[in-house]
Amino acid sequence: MTPMPPPRSRRSGFTLVELLLALTLGALAAIVLTMLLRAVLTADHAQAERLQGPRRARAVLRSLGRELSCAYAPALPDDAPPFTLATSTELGKPRLVLHCYAPVVLAPAPYPDAYDIHQVTYLLHDRGKGRAELQRVAAPCSGPGADAPVTNTLLAGPFTLEIAALTNQQAHAEWPPPAATNALLPQALHLTLRWQNQPEPYQLETLIHAAHSVPSPRHRETPTP
Repeated sequence: MTPMPPPRSRRSGFTLVELLLALTLGALAAIVLTMLLRAVLTADHAQAERLQGPRRARAVLRSLGRELSCAYAPALPDDAPPFTLATSTELGKPRLVLHCYAPVVLAPAPYPDAYDIHQVTYLLHDRGKGRAELQRVAAPCSGPGADAPVTNTLLAGPFTLEIAALTNQQAHAEWPPPAATNALLPQALHLTLRWQNQPEPYQLETLIHAAHSVPSPRHRETPTP
């Protein structure tokens, strides 16, 4: 009777084929997980742009309208204009600069309805790749904070903002007009904000009657093709 060969003992650990298979499966799992994570982040970013962008743009435009509707013309030395609007296409300079004086409610107020006059400047910066940033720089005309202006970013994203000063049925991209003398405040302002974000670009328009304390400027929102 032929004796049975002794069973061949299996060495502990992985064979080369098993190791390569495990590495391949691990790499595939990592690639799939990375793609899923990237898709989720992209979807969240796009959703935030669609929901927060338009909503924030409308709120900023309303706030801007309320402040400009109360633009004030204080007595200034050297006949300095109380309201200026300028545009520029030079590299490194703001695309739009709007400067005015506006009443700001004091907090805490020493008495009811107490307010102070602030110098307010709105700056529109070009951040490249079709994106822009709107900043508000404000400081009181007197007091300890006069030399410490506060800068806040109001809106950032793929948008454009145009402001036209209206007077005598004429629109001016700059104020005071070049040939004007003793120009104080324009009769009205027309603001147009275009949000370029796809797939739902839209346009907001606001007509502001300056220096007439209009509590709620008229707004018009239209989709753009």
